[in-house]
Amino acid sequence: VQRGYLPARHLLELKHKQICCVAGPPNSKLADDTFTGYRNAMTEYKVDQNDFMFEIAREHTIEEGQHIGVRILTQVPRPSAVFACDDRLAMGVAKAAHLLGFRLPDELSLIGGGNLSIGKIISPELTSTPSYPEKSAELAIAKLLNQLRNPNYIKSKTVLEIENISIGGSTKSFRPHQS
Repeated sequence: VQRGYLPARHLLELKHKQICCVAGPPNSKLADDTFTGYRNAMTEYKVDQNDFMFEIAREHTIEEGQHIGVRILTQVPRPSAVFACDDRLAMGVAKAAHLLGFRLPDELSLIGGGNLSIGKIISPELTSTPSYPEKSAELAIAKLLNQLRNPNYIKSKTVLEIENISIGGSTKSFRPHQS
């Protein structure tokens, strides 16, 4: 949930209101939790529910992100910011933005998820939520060992909290387009 909340809050603090949240795959816990975090931040900042923008990604690929990016960047109203739950989706949105002539972050702020190395190859560097695979594996092994060693061990769901965002150059304060 934090992985959806923190990016949305960051964009809201930059005065964006038209924020599109891209998550998937459909009916997954990741997508549900990401959308919940996004909704929580948008509600906390008193954004009208009619302004919430969601897109479901079938898979976490650059191609899927580009397909979604073209769709959302050619709709009215179009988002001033996009948060994708995965850096590969965000890279696809960045590619769509480039093909459509939008400049990051001047005309579109963008945040990815996972802090993958792929987000560091674009300019400006992608802002992203970090991922901690080593810590997640460590927690899972510790839980499994506790369950094997102690039959009375209470089974639970351990969640690794995401507490920060890795700031790149792909976000900036919202400024309305002036003709």
